[in-house]
Amino acid sequence: MLRKLVLGAGATVLFGGGVGLGVLVAQTDSTRQVTDEERAVFWRSSGREYDAKVGAAEDGNGITAQRKALMAHARGRTLEVAAGTGRNLQFLLDNSNVREIVLTDAHEGMLQVMANETTPPASQVALDQPPTSPVCNDRPLRVRPCPFLLPRSIR
Repeated sequence: MLRKLVLGAGATVLFGGGVGLGVLVAQTDSTRQVTDEERAVFWRSSGREYDAKVGAAEDGNGITAQRKALMAHARGRTLEVAAGTGRNLQFLLDNSNVREIVLTDAHEGMLQVMANETTPPASQVALDQPPTSPVCNDRPLRVRPCPFLLPRSIR
């Protein structure tokens, strides 16, 4: 009898928790768009912390090794869009086939973290925040699609 009572109480708690969670999720506005200002505030204040949190996870699941392998394919004048705090920068600097690197990010805070924490050769690396700077307008860039982002059927 006691066992049935305990099982019934447990089931009631689980059911109630599930209903409560369902109501909470249903009340969340999934159509709300994050504004550019909210996004900028997040990246301005979170760059350093984001790298610390993500770095260990990427190392552990092999993403860092995949990024390193991908950067080995870069050649000539190389553009990295959404470079963030420069997590790929050292891989590009280590690549002898890369003669110049242009790193761009829409969030100045991320580029500031990169500028403060790295000392790349100034003649080899340009930091830019689009769309205000014409850093890419005067010389051609080789653009390569990232096969890791493409569906397997078209790789």
